Amino acid sequence: MCQAYRIQYNWDAISGMPTNLYDPNDNFHPENSHVLPALMRRFHEAKVSGAKEVVVWGTGSPLREFLHVDDLADAVVFLMESYSGLEHVNVGSGKEVTIRELAESMKEVVRFDVELVWDTSKPDGTPRKLTDSSKLLGLWWPPSVSLKDGLIDTYKWNLEILLHGIPWQLQRPALAFIYLPQRNNQCIRTCANDLVTCVCERESDVQMRPF
Repeated sequence: MCQAYRIQYNWDAISGMPTNLYDPNDNFHPENSHVLPALMRRFHEAKVSGAKEVVVWGTGSPLREFLHVDDLADAVVFLMESYSGLEHVNVGSGKEVTIRELAESMKEVVRFDVELVWDTSKPDGTPRKLTDSSKLLGLWWPPSVSLKDGLIDTYKWNLEILLHGIPWQLQRPALAFIYLPQRNNQCIRTCANDLVTCVCERESDVQMRPF
């Protein structure tokens, strides 16, 4: 669409295509989430339950690339200021890890030294998914959030949410910071079915009201 507008109307529109993204407000659903948030939830729940092993699908050999959303936002601003062209620009970290390496990193982040069991009866999926971000990296844009730091940030955020009593499945699809003047607190709002739960700094400030 950006190409069509540029050609037909001479409008300076550009398009960025991101790689696999993750962030604290990711989709952690046990059945339809992507590999990174799914593993994070699996390791956390194994730690809470005291499980002796965590089962991971496949052999662990597929390669994946991940980009923190903060880096995506930074790249989008960078492109708006530095790029004007017809072709789209891939936005990726340029770095890839195996699923096995991701699982080992997740063990460190969650701080739970558990045995990994690889269920090779399940499919590995695509052997490799790496975005060619050479155009963007050639413009001297560098990603700033390492995978390890991004995992720590994401897990820390989720721990804070879970401590407020919001289960994983209620963290999506709508989550935003709101302000309740009568309580002078910054709160977290999560929409679940027909209710809004406002979780504030104090447990006594929890409110539920029709949405």
